[in-house]
Amino acid sequence: MRLKILDKSIKNLISFVQFETFFWMNDIIKKILISITLTLIFINNSHAIPIGPFKRLFQEAAEFFSKSSDEVIKKGNKADEMMSGSASKNIDDITIATKDQELIINKIGDDVHSSHYEGSINQPAENISINHGVKLGKYGKKGFETSDKLYDLYEFVFDHGDEEIRISEYILKSWIGRIYRVSNYFSRPNRDDRMLLICKNSVEIFYFTIVLNNENDINRAYLTDHQYFQSSIETLQKQELLILMDDENVKVMATKPSSKDSFPFHYFTIYPDQYFVHNIYSDPQLILKKATEKGLNKYIDNKCYKANKSGIEIN
Repeated sequence: MRLKILDKSIKNLISFVQFETFFWMNDIIKKILISITLTLIFINNSHAIPIGPFKRLFQEAAEFFSKSSDEVIKKGNKADEMMSGSASKNIDDITIATKDQELIINKIGDDVHSSHYEGSINQPAENISINHGVKLGKYGKKGFETSDKLYDLYEFVFDHGDEEIRISEYILKSWIGRIYRVSNYFSRPNRDDRMLLICKNSVEIFYFTIVLNNENDINRAYLTDHQYFQSSIETLQKQELLILMDDENVKVMATKPSSKDSFPFHYFTIYPDQYFVHNIYSDPQLILKKATEKGLNKYIDNKCYKANKSGIEIN
């Protein structure tokens, strides 16, 4: 009699759990159902137990899975979309950063990288200026406060008697590094007043030293190193850079012009998302216009990173 009741209950169980629903159950749920069914068989061989509670349990499980199978699929698709969005993007960024770090360190060398980091982060601002060919004396906040002349702030290779400098209208004598403060990347792990940036494209690497909130001087930016990956082309020397744009969405730096009537030969544009552009021989007005254009085509090789003691910040 008990076997007949058990047989009838098992048939009822099978009717509750439809094939389509059972197909979408994970392996753990399947194993649980099978284990409980086998337990029923063995227990009923020796003891009479009520079938109702188990019947209701399986009925509720069947109704739940049959009702939510589509929802499970939809949630799975949504999870895939999330993985192909922010999560996978983070994975891609880490992969790219790790590859770039290896390329940079292999080219520059551990010792040179460490030397650049020590010189940019731990040295007094005056030493950084001297190390990049900037003479001390008349420069600093006092010069900025008492004179509008660029010669009182920067050193140029041409005659100091030349009052009119063609690039002067584009130079920002006071800037605070806005993108470094608003960028999710550049502001982490800390909003530093000293930064060593490593910017690259497919053929070259640049090390930039950034000094902000300088107690006895204006904020300054320097080109600390320049190397090509696979070329013997002459590289740029250490030098101070001019700031032409300091916005939350973009920053533009330039080398100093070779004469009072010429424009800079090299321009460096950095964006909050770490994108980097190096332009050569161009009108500064054109550079600034392009820097703020929407729909910029961005290349995966063009990237800027914050340096740490052993490499770059990867997050």
